[in-house]
Amino acid sequence: MAMFKKSIALLLTLALFFSAVQLSAVSADENGLEVTFHPVTFNLNGKVTSGENGFYFNGKKYVPLALIHKGTTYVPLRFVSESLGKAVHWDPAIRTIFITDTENQPVVLRGDGSLPNLAPGEKMVIPNLTVNYRFVFNGVRYNAGEHEGRYNNGTSDVPLSIFYQNTTYVPMRYMAESLDKKVSWDPQTRTISISDILLDSHVSDDRNLTMWMERPSYIYSLRNVPIGPRQAYDAYREFMVLHIMEGLMRLGEDRQPEPGMANKVEVSENGRVYTFHLRDAAWNDGSPVTASDFKYGWIEGINDPGISYLFEMIEGVDEYISGEGSMNDIGIDTPDEKTLKVTLAHPDPGFLSLVTNPAFYPEKQKVDEEEENYWVAPEDLLQNGPFVIDYMGHEAVYLKKNEHYWNHEQVYLETISLKLGVNTEEFLQAFDRKQYDLAGFLYPDDEQALRQHSDYMKVNRPVMFYTLLNHESTLFSNAKLRRAVAHLMNQTELAEKLGTVPLKGHIPFGVKGEKTAYHLENPPKLLDYDVEQARKLISEAKRELGVTELPHVQLVVSESSLVGNANIIVDHVINGLEQGGFTVDLIPVSNRELYNQYREGNFDMGLTGWGFDYDNPLNYLELFQSGASMGWSHYTNRSYDQLLQKAYEEIDMSERIKIIHSLEQHLIDQTVNIPLYTRDLHLLKQKNVKGIRYPFSVNTVDLSRAYKVDDE
Repeated sequence: MAMFKKSIALLLTLALFFSAVQLSAVSADENGLEVTFHPVTFNLNGKVTSGENGFYFNGKKYVPLALIHKGTTYVPLRFVSESLGKAVHWDPAIRTIFITDTENQPVVLRGDGSLPNLAPGEKMVIPNLTVNYRFVFNGVRYNAGEHEGRYNNGTSDVPLSIFYQNTTYVPMRYMAESLDKKVSWDPQTRTISISDILLDSHVSDDRNLTMWMERPSYIYSLRNVPIGPRQAYDAYREFMVLHIMEGLMRLGEDRQPEPGMANKVEVSENGRVYTFHLRDAAWNDGSPVTASDFKYGWIEGINDPGISYLFEMIEGVDEYISGEGSMNDIGIDTPDEKTLKVTLAHPDPGFLSLVTNPAFYPEKQKVDEEEENYWVAPEDLLQNGPFVIDYMGHEAVYLKKNEHYWNHEQVYLETISLKLGVNTEEFLQAFDRKQYDLAGFLYPDDEQALRQHSDYMKVNRPVMFYTLLNHESTLFSNAKLRRAVAHLMNQTELAEKLGTVPLKGHIPFGVKGEKTAYHLENPPKLLDYDVEQARKLISEAKRELGVTELPHVQLVVSESSLVGNANIIVDHVINGLEQGGFTVDLIPVSNRELYNQYREGNFDMGLTGWGFDYDNPLNYLELFQSGASMGWSHYTNRSYDQLLQKAYEEIDMSERIKIIHSLEQHLIDQTVNIPLYTRDLHLLKQKNVKGIRYPFSVNTVDLSRAYKVDDE
């Protein structure tokens, strides 16, 4: 059916109309463009086509199956597309070629006869018929040369198309990988194989796993997504970093820290000094992982404003970030290349859990400084985890077991094939055909269909979403107006709309308490949904402020909040406010501008979330410390600060939890912000897949110890 079709558009627009093209292109001149006829055999998804004599299509033209120019292999666009089961459409009015999926079986076009006046290996000159284009894949335009710079060993000084005998030729590897196909060359048989990444023959046995993941709306090409410890901003990148990198510790099956790159940890009596002893471990190029690699990676994190708050537990970091201290005062030392000594500003039993976070992974200084695209190009990326990147397309990634990994004998999977998509229904059909072993969703487009599937399961995530109240604004510096808003937020109704779980406190489900989960040991209670009580508080606030009408509520949200499930949240909040008598001005801005507005306090109310970085309630509660880098509520309270410091310094877990509960109750009593809901990780898993781990601080799964058994 058409609704299941995923269209792939290849837009070819004359560079003549786009003067901004920066590709160092070969232009046809009076001498023409020199190319060589290339006799090859094609294997296209298992269909073999001989290219010795060219082939017949496009009227009655015989053309070569491949041309060579400057070491780059060019192939006929229509031939390869149709042989891969794609439909090709040309719109001359806009000079656009559309390549879309089709229900038809691939048709193999075979040669019949020989090309006149052309012998294998013979050079020929194509006069004045070379044209460079811009491309758009999956609806996204790429300037010439921007995203194919790594194909053909980095060659980029070649044209993006050649026109010969009424046939458009494009670079073979460039085109295939843009359609998420895997390309290989066998010099013995002179065969070019182009195949779907998930259809490779070596991903069919029990040592290989295929996975589907929903694609974030802002990721249009995986090749343009930075991969590295400090770029793990979404489920896809969390998955990648978790599998190709490893820190000092790794979360085990019970979510407790277990040895990773460190095989021994010593903790001082006062709980402030951690000494990590590194095992004999290597990067995937065989070079050793050292204590200096960890120190360099951590210092880079401290200097990154987006994640520097994670390191504030370490002695001297807070002072360094505020400008009151120096780098030399930071408590990270390397007595030798096998030892990393870390001194904390205060004891924290959650520190070993914290260092499992990707921000604390190692990074090799020499490579990072020498390679401009170090965290982008797989061939340049040093990896020390259980897997390494074997292939990266635009919507698919292929991982293979890292033979240099210190514990590779305990890694049972040989390969992982990961495909990103957006259509839940299309995926479910493929899952039922057992094309996939596993799938992970955060925002499925058809959650009801997902939940009804017999293989559905969900995992609670320590993620909370809440309304952000600006305590420095005219409106919400008033405690009664804050309480009124709390009474207008119906968390239960919102959770039902979203198919998730309402939050009744400031600590989401699953965060560790003294003996069990914190929310079970310390059940808090937010203000009840009560419109009449809200209106009463608003009337009292007006009298206090000496006004008859309140200013409009400036609700600043991300532009992406106005689509999909996110729009349900925005509408729900606005409707609640209007029920109480507030007038709302909705102000959508870009993500970058959103964070600027929040930081600078240019808003009354916002919508945001927090995912716990490690298994400790303080990881959220410290957001409301005076001057906190992520404290966008602009809340300041000396008593709260003192109580938080007391919690930091308390070693006894029972006493610490009591203090934490007091901190949470303070946030409720003062209506510092208003928790709304938490989010689950939705999964589909074939019954024969075992050994999956569910790390605490990431929205994905850990397959480093996964395995498959005979079908159950």
